Amino acid sequence: PLVDSVPVAGPALQRTWARRRFSTERALLEGGDPTTSNHASILHFSLNKAATQHVRRLLVRCSAPVGLVPVHLNGYAFWSDLPYADHGAVVDPALAGAFHPEGYLYSSFGGFVGGLADLERYRKVLVVRDPRDILVSQFFSIATSHQTPGAAKRAEFLQRREHARRIGIDAFVLERAPIVQAVLRRYADELLPVPGTLMTTYEELVTDLGAWLRRTLAFLDLPADEALVAELVAASRPAPRQEDVTAKRRQVTPGDHRRKLAADTIAALDEQLAAELSAFGYVTP
Repeated sequence: PLVDSVPVAGPALQRTWARRRFSTERALLEGGDPTTSNHASILHFSLNKAATQHVRRLLVRCSAPVGLVPVHLNGYAFWSDLPYADHGAVVDPALAGAFHPEGYLYSSFGGFVGGLADLERYRKVLVVRDPRDILVSQFFSIATSHQTPGAAKRAEFLQRREHARRIGIDAFVLERAPIVQAVLRRYADELLPVPGTLMTTYEELVTDLGAWLRRTLAFLDLPADEALVAELVAASRPAPRQEDVTAKRRQVTPGDHRRKLAADTIAALDEQLAAELSAFGYVTP
């Protein structure tokens, strides 16, 4: 946003902008219930660097006909001192009241949101990606392309950026692998067994978006209008011909870890993540 690019903006202006931008989230956090839809709420789970924002935009567009109100709690947290919903063993009490099993699209979360009441009443879609590719993408995001957050979280983020640049990609992915591993384990243990959960993959999405949309929308009980599906597929940008490490959408082709990491780094990741790779359908040589 413009408020982040103007040095004189400062924390006060950023807070004012965030309050206006995230008025729905504020209403929910203050005890409101600004929806008229009785459609089951949707929870969109994923991992950071698995097309989370792209999927969020798709779901917002496709859920509009049934009146679901989009909610982006982690987006609000990014620009404020609000805690992230997917950090910690259970959802922070400050956020718990914002969740309702009817009328909302909650998107997106980079990890499981624990402790939600009536979780089985929500429709839940999980988008996973090869964790080795996620780790590579996270390095380039943190080191070069990710937007800096609001003032409350800025210093910590800039420290992480400097650290990533200093240690380099191979050390970074090995250092961060346990974090991604823990997110996947929690999804396998606490989300997938819950009724009303669909697991999909980033790889499916980028290779055949039309098929991914039809399957996902059918599961979520959203109208899969063929004209809309065709429009969304046509509007999806192709992968860039030349990689730009400073771009948010740097590289979409599966298997990027084999082009970016040293052989011994890949072998170490294959060994450490063996259980998770197998559980989510990713094979190793």
